[in-house]
Amino acid sequence: MFSYTVLPQEGGRRTVRFLEKMLPEAPSGLLYRFLRTKKIRVNGNHPRPDQILEAGDRIDVYISDEQAAELGYRTLDPSIESVRKDTPEQLLRKPADFPHIPIVYEDGNFVLWNKPAGVLCQSDRSGAYSLSEYAADTLSAATYKAGVINRLDRGTTGLVLAARSLSCAQALSEMFRSHGCRKLYLALSEGECSWTGEMWLVHTFRKDSRTNTAHVERLYTGPEQPDLSKRNLKMQKAGIGGRPVVCRARVLCIGAGHTLFALELIGGQSHQLRAQIAAEGYPVAGDRKYGQNRKTDRVFVVSHPLLHAYKLLFNGLDEPFAGYNEHVYTAQPPDDMMKALRAVSSSPDAVLQDAGFGEESRYQTQ
Repeated sequence: MFSYTVLPQEGGRRTVRFLEKMLPEAPSGLLYRFLRTKKIRVNGNHPRPDQILEAGDRIDVYISDEQAAELGYRTLDPSIESVRKDTPEQLLRKPADFPHIPIVYEDGNFVLWNKPAGVLCQSDRSGAYSLSEYAADTLSAATYKAGVINRLDRGTTGLVLAARSLSCAQALSEMFRSHGCRKLYLALSEGECSWTGEMWLVHTFRKDSRTNTAHVERLYTGPEQPDLSKRNLKMQKAGIGGRPVVCRARVLCIGAGHTLFALELIGGQSHQLRAQIAAEGYPVAGDRKYGQNRKTDRVFVVSHPLLHAYKLLFNGLDEPFAGYNEHVYTAQPPDDMMKALRAVSSSPDAVLQDAGFGEESRYQTQ
């Protein structure tokens, strides 16, 4: 027999799903039999399979240690009964040269990192250690595997979010899925933009998986907000191919043959902003995939696109996370981007202060 206390990160999962994580080698039929024959109790009571577990609930499992090991349960730390040890493999996964990941904000619910260039958000075919593994190694609990909520391209810098609990991960994921979270990027682009004011960019988007390249065609570019309803966007898509994608672009400053844009991403596809702004004639500096030339690489001495996830504005969260609504979180651009920006503007700090959402709350977190 062993006991386990549900950690704050793990609350919100149904009993049978929790047991599937706790005993990963156990067939589902066996788990239901354990529940039916009262070999599993929660706070001393016989639980329903769909009973929602909360932090602090005590689970007693009346099986032998040998059977628990056979069903995948890891050894308990004898000094802390409610917390299982991490395996040595987990502790050694992070490579020695993995860069420091600056924290923009953290509390008991989530962490916001300022991702450096070159770090993957999710592992690819190369098998390189990513922020997803980093989140799993630093934020996970026994039955909850943490991961990143939003993703950035490898060369893109800026805000990446990870939840500390299952319930928070579900709430934040739904916020992104329903576009409750607003996302503002900084893009230092080649060419001096002729726009004045704000422009809406609508393109069809198609990704070629063989070349990992996005292909876009312009549907609309103009100052008037387009009809962003799904029905209207689907109508525009007809006969052209690809899905419609949208962003809102504002010129922050112009100089030295370059333009700094504030780009609000509506929705989000891999490479979307890089492909959209390049299609308008202003490829992101340092972007060798969508750039028209490589001259900027020599001018600014950068090895990645100067695209930075600068701000997130939370909205649409229900309790117990509603207190984060209208909060704006900001990540400082990396040093190489700031150096390039100083070549474009004599007062880069003032320019960055102007890069915001029109409806920003007074509640801001730097």
